[in-house]
Amino acid sequence: MPLPRVSNFLSWVLNGLKGQIYGVFAVGISVGVLDVVLASLVGRVVNQIVNLGVSRDALLELSPEILLAVLLFAGIKPGLQIFETHWKMVSLFPRVVPVVAQRLFDNVLARSTSQVASVDPSRFSHKIMRTAGVTSGFLMDVLNAFSLLVGTLLAVLFLLWGLDPVFLIGLFIWLSLAMANILFFLPRLRKASTERAHANTEVTGEFVDALSNLCSIKLFANEAFESKSANFVLSKLRTASTNFGRQNAYFRANLFLLIGLLPIGLQGGAILLWWQGVSGPGEVLALGLIAARISAATSSASLSMMLIYRNLGEIEYGMTLLNEIDSFSSRQSDALVDFSSKGIVFDSVDFSYPGREFKLSDISLKIPPSSITAIVGSSGSGKSTLISILLGLEQPVRGVVNVGSVAVDKMSDSLISQTFAIAGQTEVPFNRTLYDNVRYGRMEANDQEIEDVLCLVGLQGFIGLGDKSEPLGTAGRSLSGGQRQRVLIARALLRDPPILVLDEATSALDYPSERELLAKIAEFRAGKMTIIVTHRPSALPAFDHVVVIEDGKIIECCSMDLVDEARRYFELHFDLS
Repeated sequence: MPLPRVSNFLSWVLNGLKGQIYGVFAVGISVGVLDVVLASLVGRVVNQIVNLGVSRDALLELSPEILLAVLLFAGIKPGLQIFETHWKMVSLFPRVVPVVAQRLFDNVLARSTSQVASVDPSRFSHKIMRTAGVTSGFLMDVLNAFSLLVGTLLAVLFLLWGLDPVFLIGLFIWLSLAMANILFFLPRLRKASTERAHANTEVTGEFVDALSNLCSIKLFANEAFESKSANFVLSKLRTASTNFGRQNAYFRANLFLLIGLLPIGLQGGAILLWWQGVSGPGEVLALGLIAARISAATSSASLSMMLIYRNLGEIEYGMTLLNEIDSFSSRQSDALVDFSSKGIVFDSVDFSYPGREFKLSDISLKIPPSSITAIVGSSGSGKSTLISILLGLEQPVRGVVNVGSVAVDKMSDSLISQTFAIAGQTEVPFNRTLYDNVRYGRMEANDQEIEDVLCLVGLQGFIGLGDKSEPLGTAGRSLSGGQRQRVLIARALLRDPPILVLDEATSALDYPSERELLAKIAEFRAGKMTIIVTHRPSALPAFDHVVVIEDGKIIECCSMDLVDEARRYFELHFDLS
């Protein structure tokens, strides 16, 4: 599925602003037409003065034309320009960035569950705002450069047709050369702009990565290495920027040559017609004014073209990030899942990341309904990958996973969210109050319900603060590691889903605290399916069912009746102290 054309992309992100955009463009065209009308009117007055001579009677006869010119110069034209400026700067452009950013943000939110895990928050946040900003700049440059130029050219065509159709042939040749120049440099400038956008994003990523680990850099004394790495990506940006500047300089040089030819052609033709007696000095003056106006408008357009091409490349780069193909779009089942008798079944599941060996191999597993199941194994054994497949975040290479009678890869995003709640090792709290973080599990929950789960997970000290508490900071930095995990568990418990998944959700707790919390969760979730993933099974008696996975394979699976026997087996492989 190819990426949409830029025109389609712009039409989509600017939806809702089209009426205002067309209105601003129409006003700009009117100003361009008015410039030609004024030049023509000045030329007519000059011809009349030449024919009648400078006298009181001549001035009285020309007074209507003179008054009209004054009205157009001092009243209508400034009024249109003020109206256009206010419309653009007050009514249109302040809305562009918020509208575009909202559309792009909603696009990310609308991604399927399978794509959520691949979203790099820093990169996507940067590209959303960057793409919104350059879209606004692109729109402003197009309106500023071309509305006036289009209006001027339309009026000039009408005027030249009245003088001599030969002028139209010359203007057509000039426009053809200008268009050929644009078409020649357009792909080169777009390519150079896109390469510069890539390089700019790489620099941003390098800086974010380094500054996010500044303490590690200092403690390991690797400032010189990081400086060298930054210099490398900055040199790539410098090379890409130089290439873009070179292409743009060539483009503008050719355009300036064409701009210089236009007044020569128009003025020369007007003088020729005057010499032949077809026109008068007024037409020479009018065409001189028009030629100067077209030259100024074209010069302004050439400067805007540089910005347009730069922004166009940025927009296209933003499109590659924000319009990725949803390879899991076949999901369609919204039917409520009934797993009261079947539970969860992994049937001969294989999984590997592209170009790598199998992460999971021949996984066949049944997790009983209404059970509290522990999935244990050493770090890197494949536990979290197993959970990612269960939640639809990854798709197996072979085999199928069924939740009740529905295959996971056929479950819609809404059905997955209704069926599961997770507190995972990679999740962090929002930069919001503690109550708002917990309430995220079920938005309609009241404070009492929130305080009940806070008490359950051992955060009694925060009860009563409500929305008076301060935001928790980026990634919950104001909390300890254990407190952050308790907040995420409280959020999942508040949702009280049919299936609760805790993926290394207690890894920051000490063993006694972990045993106590897991025992409370087991009691709270009695009769409902709970899956707890851990690499340190320190609370095995709290579970009904235990699965051991090592090197991507299930090596042990037993029920509550065999936990004592399983415990002796686990002691050979894990630290259970």
